[in-house]
Amino acid sequence: MEEIKEYYENGNLKTEGQCKNWKLEGPYKEYYENGNLKAEGHYKEGKKEGHWKQYFDNGKLWEEAKWENNKMEGKCKRYDIDGSLIIKGHYKEGKKEGHWEYFYSNGQLSSEGQYKAGKEEGIWNFYDKKGKLIAEENYFL
Repeated sequence: MEEIKEYYENGNLKTEGQCKNWKLEGPYKEYYENGNLKAEGHYKEGKKEGHWKQYFDNGKLWEEAKWENNKMEGKCKRYDIDGSLIIKGHYKEGKKEGHWEYFYSNGQLSSEGQYKAGKEEGIWNFYDKKGKLIAEENYFL
């Protein structure tokens, strides 16, 4: 395997990883121009595989997700710039699937419902910032 590194014009590291047969393989990291980590994960035969994390340019975590064969698969969590959880759900073959929850920055649930093949399905509940149910919507495929 061959080590690869790419740099910004200012000399800061942009990407680092390994290449095998012209495809990314193994651990991979990408950085913002300010030097903070932008993304980290693994590649297998040039495709994203396993647990990946992405970050805001201030270094705080933005997303945690699992990948299989270059598609999101399994749990996914997203955070706002202050570190509060704002989205929690699952992917199947790169599409939203099953129960998803969306949160206000104060941690209160803002909406929840089901996805099937990437589309809303069934009854979705919507809440105000104090947790009071304010609407229900029924989605049909």
